[in-house]
Amino acid sequence: MQYSFIINPHARSGQAQATWSHLKNYLDTNNIEYHSDFTRYPGHATEIASQFANQSNQDMVIIAVGGDGTVDEVINGLYNREHPKNVNQIPIAIIPAGWQNQFAKALGIQAQPVDAFQQILVASEPTTINIGHYHESIKDEDGYFINTWGLGFDAALLSHRNGLKKGQRKMGPLSFMRNAGSILYNQQPYSLMVQEKQRHSLYANTFISTCFNFLPEGSRQQRYQSLLNPELSLLIIERRNWLITFWTLCLLITGHITKSRWAHFITAKQFHYTTSSLEFVQKDSIELGNRFVDVTMESVPCHIWQSNSASVKSIDKNN
Repeated sequence: MQYSFIINPHARSGQAQATWSHLKNYLDTNNIEYHSDFTRYPGHATEIASQFANQSNQDMVIIAVGGDGTVDEVINGLYNREHPKNVNQIPIAIIPAGWQNQFAKALGIQAQPVDAFQQILVASEPTTINIGHYHESIKDEDGYFINTWGLGFDAALLSHRNGLKKGQRKMGPLSFMRNAGSILYNQQPYSLMVQEKQRHSLYANTFISTCFNFLPEGSRQQRYQSLLNPELSLLIIERRNWLITFWTLCLLITGHITKSRWAHFITAKQFHYTTSSLEFVQKDSIELGNRFVDVTMESVPCHIWQSNSASVKSIDKNN
């Protein structure tokens, strides 16, 4: 098997470099052959992965070393309009090196780099999971997401956070609620028209609409099972009075939003929804700008070359 690493040394405020150094020492000590590329700017991982997509090598695994944003970029480099066939032949794997690593956690990938790589070594065939694919008609934009595609509040909060100094960007519960209050005060609810199969629904006072690739709540096993299920979940929250709105946000950040009577959850293989106003948009915590939206979402297969076992025995390549 040919191991090709795409490393984002800037992930987790530069701590990903130490993660790679630790793993590199293991690879060299055990005489494991590999190829490595380092990203230098946002979007570079997509460019590197796109080059691999031309090779159509069934014995290759592309390994993303970084956070969710890095994994997103790698997948969007492999899964694009120019390489609709080759992408299904090249599986990916992950060495978690970001702040949250939500996708890796849902897949059951170990946090320590050597343990995560051993999960790659013990895999004998790719596992087919599902990721989100979107096509935005207004900008004729095509892409993929692994965690979320959000419209409204979460994207506005991300844009606000990215405008802060680096030392202020990591938010605890109190700073989150303070910044959330500022966003809510300035954000106007928007009208969202959703089509699912033959049903059309209008949500006139929306302030959060987020499409999830896997369940945002539940155990790790439940989230992994939802990755195997070829469906997406659309969360819609409408603006109520201030008390209900803040209570709903508390449920969202504490992982209990599915229990809220004020939240709408729609599950399907495909959605189509539109807005009539300019709204902030994000995917996998990557800003997509302020825009009108006419988007179609669908679930598509993705191949992962990595065991999801919670415990993997140490492998000594010299034995």
